[in-house]
This record gives sequence, C-alpha cells and structure tokens, in this order.
Amino acid sequence: MQQQGIQARGMLPVHTHVTPEQGGQINNDDLFQSCGFFGYRNGAQAIPTGVQTKVLWDRELFDIADDFDADGVDSDFLVRTTGYYEIATSIMFGALADASYGLVHVFLDAGSILLAQSQSGIAGADLCAHVAGKRYLNLGARLTVVVEHNHGGNRNICENINASFFCVFKVGE
Repeated sequence: MQQQGIQARGMLPVHTHVTPEQGGQINNDDLFQSCGFFGYRNGAQAIPTGVQTKVLWDRELFDIADDFDADGVDSDFLVRTTGYYEIATSIMFGALADASYGLVHVFLDAGSILLAQSQSGIAGADLCAHVAGKRYLNLGARLTVVVEHNHGGNRNICENINASFFCVFKVGE
C-alpha cells in the first residue's frame, strides 16, 4: 500500500488538543509517537540587563518521551532520535522601557540556531518575542532557550502557560 500525504514525505501527523487547563486531557497515544514536549514558566524569572541568561523552565504540560528537563535547573531538551523537529518558544518580558529590546535565542548545544528580537514602543508595556523553525537534529544534541534585554535593570520573564513557553516536536525522519 502506497503512503499518501504528509506521511509519504516522511512527516508525522500533527494533532490538536485541548489543554488540561481548558478542561481537556492530554492523550499521549494521539500525540507524536516518538517525542515532543511543552514546557513553561510557572513563576517569574529575573533576567539581568545585557546578560544572556538561560531560561529555567519549571513546569511541563506534557513530555512524551521524558526528554525535557523542566526542573528549573537543566531546562533543556535532549534529542533521543535523529530527525526533523519543529521548535517554538515565546518569552514575555515584563514592563520594558520605551525603545528597549528583548532577544530570544534557541541554542543547539553551544550555538544559536534560532533568534528573535522585539522592540518596545510603549514605556512600561510587557514585550513578547516569539521564535519558531524546523531543524534537523542529531542524536544527543541539546536545545536550550537563552534570553537577554537592554532595559537597564533586572526584568522578569512573565509566568504562565500562555506568556512564556518552549515546545519541540519531532515532525519527520
């Protein structure tokens, strides 16, 4: 039998779910069979000005293959199977000054592979920076999220599942 659609191109199917916070349940049997996770900040994290700082994720919505450390210390994703991965992160910086910027990097081992910058246009407003992309990742690689800003003092990364999160899913071989 010949495969059709995305599976014929070596891609895995994507499923949409209602989160537990919305009254639904995560069914790992319906998600990607190999790996994927969704991690987020449950509490604020102070980020000093002008310093690249690793985001310390402290909660998981789900982690299919136990390859994400949401322990508030390591906070990285370990690639356990080589393939194509969809990577996305969103960071909300709290109350930046006018003309301040926030940078979000996704690091593969020691080098930045995805980068987004947002600039504040309103003094005291929260600023959100998003980055997403698909990359081919090899077995044993580690992904982390690193942020920085130029506000002139410590700023918090806003907490909650919708404000600051990191997710990675394997989408192809």
